[in-house]
Amino acid sequence: MAKTDLTRTEVEDFLFQEADFLDRWALDDWLALWVDSGELSYQVTPTGEDNAAELDPDKVMFLIADDRFRLEQRIVRMKKTTFHAEYVRSRTRHMYGHVQIITQDSGTLEADFNAAVYRTKKGKTVVYPSRVRARLIKMESGLRLQRKRIELDLDYLANMGAMTIIL
Repeated sequence: MAKTDLTRTEVEDFLFQEADFLDRWALDDWLALWVDSGELSYQVTPTGEDNAAELDPDKVMFLIADDRFRLEQRIVRMKKTTFHAEYVRSRTRHMYGHVQIITQDSGTLEADFNAAVYRTKKGKTVVYPSRVRARLIKMESGLRLQRKRIELDLDYLANMGAMTIIL
């Protein structure tokens, strides 16, 4: 392994920091973990699909398919007290595990990991289990997310309520 390659521990530390920002609703800090330009992509695939890894948001309706602008606007809305779905906001706990570095080349890293996001609101807790595929870019300022694709392990969302949190 070349000295410029990242270890799984370094990748996990970055992902755990990302999870902590989301759980503390430090949404501006979370957004700062993303690249400023380029092909930024935050996606949540549709539920009930056996081939979620192969789906294309240009051909299939995704639950979320955000670029940089849409992701920034999502954060702006979520921080407002008029965002009634999350005022008072949910408590979340992002649990990441089984992190695997799939490829690593010239400062770009592809990682897969399992996630379980617990959301508690109004006395009800729901779990969103998923497989996450992430592309990380190594920059002078540190690691940055370029792509995060969440493939939910759910048949449907009907009993989960609205998707008003960030997975």
